[in-house]
Amino acid sequence: MPALLLWAAVMLTLFLITDMFVMPWVAGRFRPVATVPVLRGLEPEAAADTLRAYGLRFAVDTAVDYSRTIPKGRILSQTPDSGAVVKQGRRVWARLSLGREPIIRPTRGP
Repeated sequence: MPALLLWAAVMLTLFLITDMFVMPWVAGRFRPVATVPVLRGLEPEAAADTLRAYGLRFAVDTAVDYSRTIPKGRILSQTPDSGAVVKQGRRVWARLSLGREPIIRPTRGP
């Protein structure tokens, strides 16, 4: 019985050490944070430079959308949104604009 109690105490101690010190280190709990800047309307290269200055990483989303206000090739939206407080080293995803949606006019027949 004493051996079982000793084993349980050792396991509990190891669990607590792992939970309080090892896992926070692995998860980056002690990493500094940054506020995500506004990327909307920037070119991808400028957005990457801006994020690098904040200690964040830049990634482009493969989906694209049309926009009446944002020119083609510029950033239309981002995730996480600007103003969010995140840990440095986090990736910020940007979706690019295709510009204005083309208007297809029907042609008249002969």
